[in-house]
Amino acid sequence: MDAFERGYRQGTRRTAPIGTPPPQTVEYLSRGPGYRGRDRGGDEIDEENDVDAVYEKIAPRIREALYSFQEEGVRFALRRRGRALIADQMGVGKTLQAIAIADAYRDAGPLLCVVPAAMRFVWADELERWLTDMTPRQLSVIFGSSDKFMLDKLAAESKTAKTWTGGRRVVVTSYHMLAPLLEEFLAVKWGCVIADESHTMHVSKKYGGDETKLTDAAWRLIKRAKYAVLTTGTPSLTKPFDMFYQIDALRPGMLGKKWDFAEHYCDIQFDQKGRSDVSGGSRLLELRTLLTHTTMVRRLKRDVMRDLPPKRRQVVPIDITQSIARVGGPKIWSKIAKVARAPRDDLRYDDGEDDDAGNILEEDDEQDDIEYVLNQKIGELERGKRVSVSQIVGMLKVEPIVEWLESGVLKDDSMQFVIFAHHQAVLDALEREVCVRIQNQNRGSYVRIDGSTPSDERKVLVDKFREGAQTREDGVVGVRVALLSVKAAGTGLDFSTASCVIFAELPDDASLLEQAEDRAHRRGNDSGVNVYFLCARGGACAHDEDRWARLESQLDLCREALDGDGERVGLNVEAYGTQIELEATRKSAFSVATTSKSVATEVVADALESAPEMKTEECPMWFEVSATSGRLHLHGKADGSAPLGASVSRSQLTRARLSAKYAKELPEPLASDPIAFAAAVDFSNTWNAMTARDRNSILARQQPARAHELNELAEALNSKTAAATSATGSTTRHGRLVPLPKEADWCTIVVTDIAKAGRKYEMRVPCRFAEGTSRRTLLCLHCVSDIDRITTDVARRVDLFCGEECMRVYDQGSSASALRRALFALERGVCVECKLDCDALVKKVRVHRKRSKRVAEILRFAPAFGERGSKSYLNRLAEKPSGGRAWECDHKIAVFEGGGTCAVENAQTLCVICHAKKTKAQAKQRAAKRKRVADAASIRRFLPSVTALPDSSDSDCVVEDAGDLLPTTTSRVVARSHPFVIIASSDDDVDVDVDV
Repeated sequence: MDAFERGYRQGTRRTAPIGTPPPQTVEYLSRGPGYRGRDRGGDEIDEENDVDAVYEKIAPRIREALYSFQEEGVRFALRRRGRALIADQMGVGKTLQAIAIADAYRDAGPLLCVVPAAMRFVWADELERWLTDMTPRQLSVIFGSSDKFMLDKLAAESKTAKTWTGGRRVVVTSYHMLAPLLEEFLAVKWGCVIADESHTMHVSKKYGGDETKLTDAAWRLIKRAKYAVLTTGTPSLTKPFDMFYQIDALRPGMLGKKWDFAEHYCDIQFDQKGRSDVSGGSRLLELRTLLTHTTMVRRLKRDVMRDLPPKRRQVVPIDITQSIARVGGPKIWSKIAKVARAPRDDLRYDDGEDDDAGNILEEDDEQDDIEYVLNQKIGELERGKRVSVSQIVGMLKVEPIVEWLESGVLKDDSMQFVIFAHHQAVLDALEREVCVRIQNQNRGSYVRIDGSTPSDERKVLVDKFREGAQTREDGVVGVRVALLSVKAAGTGLDFSTASCVIFAELPDDASLLEQAEDRAHRRGNDSGVNVYFLCARGGACAHDEDRWARLESQLDLCREALDGDGERVGLNVEAYGTQIELEATRKSAFSVATTSKSVATEVVADALESAPEMKTEECPMWFEVSATSGRLHLHGKADGSAPLGASVSRSQLTRARLSAKYAKELPEPLASDPIAFAAAVDFSNTWNAMTARDRNSILARQQPARAHELNELAEALNSKTAAATSATGSTTRHGRLVPLPKEADWCTIVVTDIAKAGRKYEMRVPCRFAEGTSRRTLLCLHCVSDIDRITTDVARRVDLFCGEECMRVYDQGSSASALRRALFALERGVCVECKLDCDALVKKVRVHRKRSKRVAEILRFAPAFGERGSKSYLNRLAEKPSGGRAWECDHKIAVFEGGGTCAVENAQTLCVICHAKKTKAQAKQRAAKRKRVADAASIRRFLPSVTALPDSSDSDCVVEDAGDLLPTTTSRVVARSHPFVIIASSDDDVDVDVDV
């Protein structure tokens, strides 16, 4: 092994000293692949492990879908008793392997999937797709601290029985929710844990420092689970040291302590100040042999997916000389270059958000948007502020990038391509100059995903992109461009229909770069992928060139440790130049599809031709939409008691409807029954046409239905909700409703708020003290029922409620922002009166920086802002586009009528124009009511004998039987001091009309 023990480091770093392997390494290498070490008593951990028998437990549908290399990956994990790291290259198919392994151990207990926050809905979709025996009710996705109560119930179920008998139960959560709810997660006896993108478990480089709460929580959960599967295409982001906690969670103690691992395999070095440097590697062949024998399986696309079209890279130099000249010339750039040559810790590498995102140019400012942002950043630099050099370089490249795109990629209207960038200003500029332009020219639409895009919307946008760029039957142009943030959308999403990937900005790490470009180059791509790296050149600019060199060196080191590739060819760029030199690799559709149509293709083709003639109402099939993934689950009965064990996504139906070649993606019976397929398409179209509130009402009910039943069902559910919605009796906008019991009192405790990054603050909470003792019982903040005794003065905010419903109602009734968030989740910012999509309006306006352009965009999208009396709302929205300036959370039952301190059931979305009209009408109504009350009081003063008056809230305010109120008289009385009172006399009665 001595010949292979060489430490590779960038520059001139000495080779690590050669020594004998650590004893634990020798022990694990001398045992079988399923060896899991020893317990605390020193006895070897062993159990029966019949791989073939366990493999047969996997559902037949999953086994049939596995490729041979995927089956070998599953068997690799089963031979290691269900604890493995699947480190296949991006796009190979790790998700299906992990699901198959978890399915083999489904009888062990609930399944926990820990994934990045943006991937929760993607994983929910994959789980529902492959675990066909699972219903939407058996899948839970954790979004916040209120899900604590669901985990408590699951913990109680898992502890009651020695063996799990609760059926299929799956929970999906993000890494960031592990630490706040760690106590609840640890209380559940998880049968299997899947950790996707496990490289998220960062390792602290500070010698003797503690790990992050995220890493510690994930590490503890994986260690405790009986079976655990980790998946990542980049187990080592930039150096072997990054892998420690992933391996230690699967095989505790195999690598020793963290700093022992750094000494043996990471060539640890210390400077004169005692700071550690673990960015190197040593004994890498030995480390790779140990990992592949015990825990890690890694295959590259070139080895297992030979039929996958090629991925070709090209570096395109972008000349920014003219852009530099526009903002001050070489003198200004020399200052930027000086900052760029400074140490990395002297720069501010921001997260892509701009402090000036809401600012606009003055009306008479002749600068364009790009020049404005550049001059603003240059001004900060001249004032001595630290700036993001990456953002300045990115903005300088925008105009040359647009010219390059127009000269090549944009000429083909049928091509789908992906553009990656990082900074918000760069993304905005590319959206203005590229995406909006081709959309206005009716040459295609676009989708954008950045850090502000909600998780549930990301999957919807991906599905839209995957539907293709062709024009649909209704005249809607398909999606051509996906504008993506390299950090927010660089992992886990599937853009395999794209044939071109463009990096407008280079990421910091090589792992981000490879992850991002493999969003398109993955299984399902039937054309080659051309990848273009647009690197700035010109003047003294060396920023992109330095970053490119750093990316290649990082990739070399990781490739040697993981793949055993000693050649280290970096990113393997095939071309370098400004022209598009790579040959087109798009395959003809006839070379991909078979010459003879499959049965499914024929069925779908027949269904498309005869769809208008089919009576889908008679189809004995009902559909249930999953609230987490949006998939349509098929049922044989309306009550949901006969699930058909199949589901389909709406994007699959759309693709199959547009082109029969995608029919092979459909499950049975949709693939073989044209009426069933037509019924599914009809249901999907009807569902998409419904409002967000109607859809959410049906989702909350979780009731299967057919297309012609949807609108009636939604109307019935909304009517039921409206009937149940009554005035709370409170005229306070936000507060508490339930009074404090007499025997209770207020006490002050310290509360930790999970939703606010663990911020601690003092809070007065209701408590009940035991008689004669100092012990106190915590009462629910909402319903003031007993919860539990407090043994400490520090509690989590979620612990102050007895249940999820109480927490929801209290938060929405006491917080305007909570009520607004709940309403947006229900109605997505669409006005219930004029149907204006206010959220889409804000997104369209936000990308512009000039006032005139913002005003024009607002008036084009929402002409009501140009009406008389709406100028102030127009100016506010143009000044700073935000949801708060576009729509309002309106009370159905007004606060002055007793609708205050309410939950979302009494709220509705109104655009600011409609809300202003309603407010004006209510003000008139209240003024009229006050006038009627005043008039009635005047009548009492004028006629002292009046003992009763009609209800002043009556809009007509007419006394029909005045004989009971006024004495009978035959004379006509006209009060000059009260000209609005007309008393009509008769022999029998006197009518009093109050005319207002």
